[in-house]
Amino acid sequence: MQGLVDWLQTFKTDGLELSFDKAKEKADLLGIDINSGFNYRVTRYQRPRRFEQNDHESQIPQPPPATYLQKFISEVFDEVLEKIIVEINGKFDAIEMVL
Repeated sequence: MQGLVDWLQTFKTDGLELSFDKAKEKADLLGIDINSGFNYRVTRYQRPRRFEQNDHESQIPQPPPATYLQKFISEVFDEVLEKIIVEINGKFDAIEMVL
């Protein structure tokens, strides 16, 4: 049982990178570009000129938005794996208490 939890911890730290490496290799074999299908989002997060203001706040440089991969890792991947690990540990602890 502990082996599963250890594997999940390892996958949480290293597994995503390994999975993306394998996916990139397969995509290269199939001729799929990493930016395929995202060309329509080139101007996303850019304010139209009609909404720009000439005050001081508009002159403050804003940090670039997070990439989709960064958002996925922080908002989905880490959260889901952490919840899975906590739930499994809780279930295993309950089983150990019964036994």
